Amino acid sequence: MAPGGLRLVLLQDPDDSRMRMVRHFTGLRFVLRELAAQLTAPAHGPNDDIVLDVVPARYRGRDLEETVTVATFHLTLPGEPPPARHAVKAYVQGHLRDGDGGYVLRHGQLVLRIQRPAS
Repeated sequence: MAPGGLRLVLLQDPDDSRMRMVRHFTGLRFVLRELAAQLTAPAHGPNDDIVLDVVPARYRGRDLEETVTVATFHLTLPGEPPPARHAVKAYVQGHLRDGDGGYVLRHGQLVLRIQRPAS
C-alpha cells in the first residue's frame, strides 16, 4: 500500500443473527476481528493506523413468507444450492421472532480501516 493509502476490508459481523444463521446452515464462520488483532500486533501496529468499525443493519418483516425469502437470499452462496425452504422457515420461526409479531434479521458489517502513514 502506498504511503498515505487507505485499505478497507468489509465483512459481515460474525456475531449478528445473519451470520449465526449462516453458521447453522453451512458451518462457515468469518471473523474479521482476528485479522484486526493480527494486524495490530507489534510487527504491524506501529506502521499503520488500524480501526475496526461496526456498521449496524437489520431487516424487519411482519410477514413470515417474505422473511423466509429474505433469509434464503442471505443464505445463498455462489455455486451452492440454497437450503430447503421448510428448513429456513423453521429457523426463522425459532430464531428471528422479534417479540412483537414480526421478525428481525440483523446483518451488520465490520469495516477494517488500515491507513498507511503519509511518510
